[in-house]
Amino acid sequence: MYEKMLERIFQSTDWPPDETILQLFRQKPNETVPLLLRAIEESDKVDGATAIDMLGMIGYPENQAAIPTMVGFFCADINDPRYLSTCDALFQMEPDVTVPHIIRALLDKGAPYHIVRNINETSWAEDVAGICWTISARTDVVDQAYALRCCPAVNALLLQADPARATDFFLSALLSVIERAGETVDYVIPSLIELIKRDPENKIKKRARQILTTFKPETLGDYTLLINQDKSERTNI
Repeated sequence: MYEKMLERIFQSTDWPPDETILQLFRQKPNETVPLLLRAIEESDKVDGATAIDMLGMIGYPENQAAIPTMVGFFCADINDPRYLSTCDALFQMEPDVTVPHIIRALLDKGAPYHIVRNINETSWAEDVAGICWTISARTDVVDQAYALRCCPAVNALLLQADPARATDFFLSALLSVIERAGETVDYVIPSLIELIKRDPENKIKKRARQILTTFKPETLGDYTLLINQDKSERTNI
């Protein structure tokens, strides 16, 4: 029954679906949510986006089993309709629902939030970059509160990042969340200083220095010796 309903929705030009249909999907989430998840995986981008829209309309808590899959679409092309639908579906939920999922996706490198390619590789790095860019750039749908609440996890990733392996794109994505969070996240100052010390003289290092300047002088005061050490080392190069 639900398969035929969903097929008609995909074929119809009427949107959104009738509330009666949505209510039927809400009543049996154990059947309808897996159906919609299969549709996301097996359908083209447009129908996949429609399935994500349906999950958003079904609402929380009925759609909670689908949240990890939706988080995974943060790494999609921003012009991919599934990415746009994911933003709408996830960020219409309360932050208390979505933030724990986002933080786990940032810090946990395996399934269910990331594609496992082989025993040593998952889609984690590109997914994290996609999540960070979404939090920092989609100011139309993502409140600053997400950056503030996810910033401790981002700070941990910045400290753990291997400068020999982490790409500029990955590090830049982490820094973008710190920028969006603003000057209240002063606990990131040591991480920024460490990044400046260990990273080659490139745009990432310059960006970290620029972020440091956004903190109040009195906040930076305790770190003066470290900051001056970096300035001295640059002068001597």
